[in-house]
Amino acid sequence: MSAESFILFGKSHLLTLVLLTFIGFFIIRKMEQVSSPLSLKKWHSRFGFLALLNGVIWRMLLVEIGDFHPEQDLPLHVCSLSTFLLAIYFWFPRQKLFDVLFYWIMTGSVLGFFIPDLEMPFPHVRFFAMFISHGLLIFFMVYLYRAQGLRPSPTGYQTAFGVLTTYALGFVLPFNLLSGGNYLFALEPPDVDFVLVQFLPPWPWYIPVLLGFFYLAFYSLHRAIFHQDRRYQQEHRHAKSETIHH
Repeated sequence: MSAESFILFGKSHLLTLVLLTFIGFFIIRKMEQVSSPLSLKKWHSRFGFLALLNGVIWRMLLVEIGDFHPEQDLPLHVCSLSTFLLAIYFWFPRQKLFDVLFYWIMTGSVLGFFIPDLEMPFPHVRFFAMFISHGLLIFFMVYLYRAQGLRPSPTGYQTAFGVLTTYALGFVLPFNLLSGGNYLFALEPPDVDFVLVQFLPPWPWYIPVLLGFFYLAFYSLHRAIFHQDRRYQQEHRHAKSETIHH
């Protein structure tokens, strides 16, 4: 790998991960301390605009520097599409849309944040686009989960997987075959130096493997939330019972 290429878990990557994670949780913590969920909702229209801007500005910058390529830079990846769907959610909240966004962002965007399919290193525009755009998606979802107390529905993981499968096989795969693109990595795996990617079978057999992975990821996240909320409720009831008896 040349010095001009992005290095997975290199110094700039690790520093960016730590910095953005710290900033995100610090802001959310402050928001929780100084504002109620109801008062924070007044900002949702602005959050929607910020999410929309996040989806547009990086592509405008790529066009400006002559580095925009339709076969890879249209907003057709899960994370890119989630950016625009998140803007819609902030303006017109719906439970099913939240279900889809929650599982897509907390799996796909988190993977993109920690294991990005990125060639250009810091300080290229693509470096900032990758980490800031993914980081902002994760920030907004953690904000909705923690500061607003929102949860996906009991069957939300199934909804998210069904929409993902339909979108991938019904639209993105045919689009890739016609355009020569590789959105959702439906024609070839991501070019990342990560050991698990090397074990994927050849196309098209790795497609059901990837879909199976996301189903397991969605389901595992669903179970983790269920157990966390149940434990919290049990602890809350126990503390309340002790207070009454004392």
